[in-house]
Amino acid sequence: MLDYLKNKLKKILLLAQKYIKLDLVYITKHGFWITLNNLIAGLAGIAIAVAFARFTTREHFGLYQMIISLLTALSVISLPGINTTIFQGAVDGNDGTYRQGVKLSFLWSLLAIPIFAAIAIGHYLLHHQNDIVLYFILTGLFFPFIFAPNSWTTYWQGRAEFFKYSIYNIVKNIFTAVAIVAAILFSKDNLLIILLSYLIVNSLFNLIYHYLTTKLLRNNQIEKNWKSYGIFLTKMNVLATIAGNIDNIMVGTFLGLDRLAIYAAGMKLVGGIQMVLKSLTFIAAPKIAKSNTIQFRKQLTIFLIVSMIAAVTFILTPWLIKLLFSNNYNSSIIVTRIVVIFLPFWFTRSLLENHLVLFIKNKKKQVIFNVLSPIFYMIIAIPLLILMQEMGFALSQGLNQIIAVIILLLLVRKTSI
Repeated sequence: MLDYLKNKLKKILLLAQKYIKLDLVYITKHGFWITLNNLIAGLAGIAIAVAFARFTTREHFGLYQMIISLLTALSVISLPGINTTIFQGAVDGNDGTYRQGVKLSFLWSLLAIPIFAAIAIGHYLLHHQNDIVLYFILTGLFFPFIFAPNSWTTYWQGRAEFFKYSIYNIVKNIFTAVAIVAAILFSKDNLLIILLSYLIVNSLFNLIYHYLTTKLLRNNQIEKNWKSYGIFLTKMNVLATIAGNIDNIMVGTFLGLDRLAIYAAGMKLVGGIQMVLKSLTFIAAPKIAKSNTIQFRKQLTIFLIVSMIAAVTFILTPWLIKLLFSNNYNSSIIVTRIVVIFLPFWFTRSLLENHLVLFIKNKKKQVIFNVLSPIFYMIIAIPLLILMQEMGFALSQGLNQIIAVIILLLLVRKTSI
């Protein structure tokens, strides 16, 4: 009976995909676990933000966001471009790339310890805040365990083992959310305990999953030019990585931690939706790495579907903000709505960027995109921050998605079908 239903569903999907030009069989086969993983990740992020909004001060919510943004911005130290070569190695069956890549990433990550120590000293000399100095030092000490062993995510994605990838992530995200929310509720708004909950749980799970992954490697073969290409990708993404996190840092620095909390709450709601939509890009990545997937009708169909999701979210935003974060965060409504308008362009950008990195692999084109996109973003963001404050940053994020899509379309058109 079960086989009969599977065959019936497959026939329906094959018929439907003739009209909408999407591989529905592939998406359905792998999509459930990826979607569930990203849904839980999005909900976990929102749950943490809700706990901060309702049980801590805005200043602590803003400071936590600022520390996490600084941590992510400095992730370039860990050579994140190596993850792409680990992914490609898994696709090609060269599993030895994983072991070598993690080792190199960990060694580079050790540089974060003196860098965060220098930031801590600089902050103390300027502001004489002992608690924040301690936060920076602890973040630096845990840095190598947050990013380097986290490469298991790209390895299992490259092998298209979406079930294993998703289960690992789901368990990690649930435990992280529970630990942070528990720390918020029972530590009486002690940010040190809250931050340690994040750092310890993430580091512990990354180390466990890294160990389990090394036991399941198929061979010791290494991807050709993995190191040079990984370092190249890291260099190309330095500006993009910093620009992707500069909003929280600049809002917190120039407008204050209170305003950053407002901005972060609005962005968290959009981030939850983006996590679910990322399911499609995760599923599509192994196919993109092997073949040209850029087709106008397919892209248009996806754009329209995401536009409908954005429209529904735009309408529900006031109700969702009040329900989740309370009336104290009503200013977050406009932030969310501004970013949601550009959601279809964000998703199109994600697909085109994957196509450029995984399929075309043209270094010159990657250089052009990774330099121009963050530069245009900063050119737009700084004056809009001055004129419109946190809403200006939200608008600049949206406009940057359109600019990025235009640049990517120009770069991939010669190799597209």
